[in-house]
Amino acid sequence: MRFIIIISALLFLFAEQVEGQLSQGGRPMDAPFLKSRGTPLIAMPKIDKEVIERYLEVQESEQPQLKSFVFAHTFDVNISPANSGVWVKNYNGYDVWRVKLQSAEAYSLNVIFENFSLPEGARLFLYNEEEGHYLGAFTSFNNRESGVFAVSPVAGEELTIQYEVPSGAGFQQDFIITQVN
Repeated sequence: MRFIIIISALLFLFAEQVEGQLSQGGRPMDAPFLKSRGTPLIAMPKIDKEVIERYLEVQESEQPQLKSFVFAHTFDVNISPANSGVWVKNYNGYDVWRVKLQSAEAYSLNVIFENFSLPEGARLFLYNEEEGHYLGAFTSFNNRESGVFAVSPVAGEELTIQYEVPSGAGFQQDFIITQVN
C-alpha cells in the first residue's frame, strides 16, 4: 500500500513535466478546392511483401535474441507547402493548403515534421474522412525548440493534411514533412 502511495505522489509531482501531443480541437475548414484540380495525392511506394515476410519470420522465431519492435515502414519524403499540395487563397480570411498521402494497404499513417514553426493563428489538421479519424488543430502552442513534431497515427491508408494560416501571414516554410510511416 505504501508503494502505491509513493508512486501516485511521484506521478502527480512530475505530471507537469510531461508534454504530450496536445491539440486545440476543432474541425478543418471546408475550403472550396476546385474539382478539376482536386487535392493532390502523393502515393508512397509499394512495400515489397518479401521484406514483410522476412521481418515476420524473425519476430516469430523462437531463438533467444533481442527483437526490435517495428511500428511502421518509414518513407523519407520532402513535402511542404512550398513544394507540394494545393492552396486556396483568402477563404474566410485564411489561406488553406491541402495534400493527401496514401500508402496502399496500410492500417494507419503518421508523419514526422521538421522545421515545425507555426505562426500565431495558424491551424494544422490531419485526418481521414473515410475512417472518421481527425487530429488537430495543432497550433503555435505545439512549436518546440527542436523544430520536430510527430503526430499519432491516423487510421486508414489515406491521410489528408490541411494547413490553415491567416491570409498574408507567410506560410511557405512553416514546416516540412520528412517522414511518412
